[in-house]
Formats: sequence, C-alpha cells, structure tokens
Amino acid sequence: MSHYYYLAASLPLFPLGEMPRFDFRQFRAMCAEHLSADDLAGLDELDGDPALPAVHPFVRQWRKFEVLVRNAVVKVRAHRRQADPNMYLVPDTGYDSRIEHAVHEAFGRKTPLERELALDQLRWAESVQLSGFDAFTGDAVLAYAVRLRISERWAAFDLETGRQVLVNTLDSVALPSVAAG
Repeated sequence: MSHYYYLAASLPLFPLGEMPRFDFRQFRAMCAEHLSADDLAGLDELDGDPALPAVHPFVRQWRKFEVLVRNAVVKVRAHRRQADPNMYLVPDTGYDSRIEHAVHEAFGRKTPLERELALDQLRWAESVQLSGFDAFTGDAVLAYAVRLRISERWAAFDLETGRQVLVNTLDSVALPSVAAG
C-alpha cells in the first residue's frame, strides 16, 4: 500500500459546503506529482463515467455505495407516487439498512435543499468511512477527492441562478388558456 505523507499532510481540511483553496482540476494536478499510477487511475475513475467498470478497489466501493443510495432514492420516490420502482433499480447491488434509513430520513426534510444536504452528508460520512484509519493512503486521498467534489457542488449553488432556473422551468410549462366567457 502506497503512502502519501507529504501530499496528505498538505491537504487542508474543510467542512461540507466550504471550498478549499483549489478545485478538482488543481487537485488532480497536485496528485499527478505524488500518486502511484494505480491511485492516479483511481482518481481519474472517480472523475470519469460511472457506467464504465471500475478497477480501483476504492472506486468500486464508492460506486457500490452510490448505487445503493440511488436505489434507495428510487424506492422512496416510487412509493410516494405509488409506482413500481423495479424498472429503475440497479439490480444485484445488495442492501444496507443504514442507507435506506438515511435516505428515508432525508426525504422527510422540509425542502429539496435540506434533502440534498442530508444526502450529501450521508455521502460525506461514507467517504470518511471508506478512507480508513490511515490518512496517508491512496484511499484517503481518493476519499478527499470525493469530499472535494461534494463541496464544489455546494459552492456552485447560487440563489439567483436557482431562481432563474425556476422561472425558466415555469415559463416552459404550457398552462391551459382560460376561455373568455
């Protein structure tokens, strides 16, 4: 197992939603100088197409977790719509009651933003869990990359942009005209 003492020690800690001093592209460039070929390929797999098979063990674990989360989301949404979720589930991914419970709790939140925050808190916690106990390993660096992507997503949220998307969406919905009587 490779250890990355210098790289890991130089990475700033940041809470969910707060961006560190660099973005994923800059992080990837930093990692290119320090990671083994296998761990660098794992970093690229994290940033790549999730439909492609993963080689790196961390990425395989992360993708399995993500599928479990997405399947749980499908089940909750299908239940709310009284629909059959089976055609939307990814088969043979297993079951984790902890994930099912967390997703159910997230969907009990008052707003979609609070729901997304709860789901990303679940993802954040899982990345910490998957990083292991040694903060200087490839898995720890890849888990950091996951948290960086989550924080980038939250940093991109903007109230004005969100309002404009809502207005555009509402404008695109054709409303029935009211006949003058």
